[in-house]
Amino acid sequence: MKYFTFPIVLLCATVSLLAQRPTIGSELQGGIVCIVDTAKHKAIIFRQPRNSDYLPWNDADNLIDDIEDSTDVEWRMPTITELEKIFMNRESLKMLPEKCYWSSSVDPIMKNRQSDMSFERSSMDGSVHDPMSSGEQYIETLNFFSRVRQPFKKSDSQHVLLVRTVEW
Repeated sequence: MKYFTFPIVLLCATVSLLAQRPTIGSELQGGIVCIVDTAKHKAIIFRQPRNSDYLPWNDADNLIDDIEDSTDVEWRMPTITELEKIFMNRESLKMLPEKCYWSSSVDPIMKNRQSDMSFERSSMDGSVHDPMSSGEQYIETLNFFSRVRQPFKKSDSQHVLLVRTVEW
C-alpha cells in the first residue's frame, strides 16, 4: 500500500491547485481577474472602473491613495503591456467599458522627442510654439474600442483602470 500513497497524495494536490486557479472574468480578492500566470500562481485583477475615474494622470495618484486608505490594499495603474493583455482578454471581461485607459508607462517616442529635438509649430499669428517646452511627460494609453496606443499629456483626462497582482 505504501507504493500507492505518494501518487494519490500528489494527484490530490494537483487537482486541488487546478481547482483553485482563477479564470479570466471571475471575482478574486476584491477584483476581477484579467490576466492569469499559471506558472507563477499569480493573477492580475482590476477594480471595476467608475464614471468618476476619468481623471488627469497626476490625479490618479490621489484616487489610488484614497482607495488604499479605505481598503488597506495596494492598487496601481497597469503597464502598457498589461493593458494590451487585458485587451486581448476583453471578450471574457464584458463588464470592462470600451474606453481609453491610462497606463503607468511613459511614451518612449515622446520622451525621446522631449530630450532630443525641438518640435516646433507655428501659430496663426506667426509665433513659434514648442509643445515639448513645458517638459510635461506623455503617458501611453490604450483605447479598448480600437486597440490604438496613443500618448497623452499627464494633464489630459483619460479613464483610470486600477490593478493589483494577487497570488493563489
